[in-house]
Amino acid sequence: MKNGKILIITNTISDEINEGQQKLTYQLVSKLAGSERVDWVTYAMKCSRASRHFPSILSPALLWQMIRLKYRYILFVPVDVEKPHYWLMAKFLSAIFRKKVGLLIGWYHKKEPPHQISFCRPDLFITASDIWKVFQEYPGRKFQIQSAVDTKIFSPVSQEEKLRLKKKLGLPLNEKVVMHAGHLTEGRRLGWMAELPKGYRGLLLRSTFHEQVMPEAEDLYFRLLNRKNVTIVEGYLAHIEEYFQASDVYVFTADETGAINVPLSVFEALSCNLPVVSTRIGELENIPQGEGLFYVSGEDIEETIRTIDKASKIEECHTRDKVKQYDWQYGQEEMSRILLGEKGQ
Repeated sequence: MKNGKILIITNTISDEINEGQQKLTYQLVSKLAGSERVDWVTYAMKCSRASRHFPSILSPALLWQMIRLKYRYILFVPVDVEKPHYWLMAKFLSAIFRKKVGLLIGWYHKKEPPHQISFCRPDLFITASDIWKVFQEYPGRKFQIQSAVDTKIFSPVSQEEKLRLKKKLGLPLNEKVVMHAGHLTEGRRLGWMAELPKGYRGLLLRSTFHEQVMPEAEDLYFRLLNRKNVTIVEGYLAHIEEYFQASDVYVFTADETGAINVPLSVFEALSCNLPVVSTRIGELENIPQGEGLFYVSGEDIEETIRTIDKASKIEECHTRDKVKQYDWQYGQEEMSRILLGEKGQ
């Protein structure tokens, strides 16, 4: 007889991940693991450069635990769905549990499903954005979880608190802080930061899993390093929300090659009631402009600078209301209903 528990198998769990695709799946799974509604069992395989491969998950002890306890449902959360060995793992689990295996996919950028899908045949697909459409021809159940931000952590602060945080983080008090967080790649289109006029402080947080500067962005990186009004912070930040709360404008001018479908940093900035200048890609297509959210092409640096100037002059911003429905709590509750069979396709 099955024990009623749901087993989550993943190697995306890490409290030191601050990169979109891993962070998204980590947040969803960690919220599930803390659910009081179900007796969750989570195997947290640390995500590191040395252990992101098939054997690190498939241990004899874990297999024996799964077979002996006869879990009600298995949710498999691979770190990179494009790697063939993860599809092999999904197939293996499907064979053991007679297709009662779900797959949580946090990120997938191709327009066609991987060819291994017909071999794998999981019982369920859960995606964190509209990438489920890529798999819509597949007969398994498919759901989209709209989660992108912890609104309790990424919350607005008063002007007094903003000034205190600027002092704490070593940011200038006499300049408008214009922030971007993420990779330094060509697809991020960060040339605007090297053109910020006097009175503005560019703040680039490269607190991502990939530490290297991409070759195509090396020239820009050195230009930014030599700019007196640009601050670059590198490495993992335990309280990255403080940088959002200390900033005056958040800018995200990436194209579709430079970001995941749910650009988490934009949602985090909006949750802090921060004016945001962004390209309209992925899930942002469903969020209307206005009340402190400005959409730009991302290709025209002069347009971006003008919009930054406009955004920085907003006295009262109400962007938080735009992202309340994307709170992680709603994602956890939705995931619970799906895995417990309370929600149809």
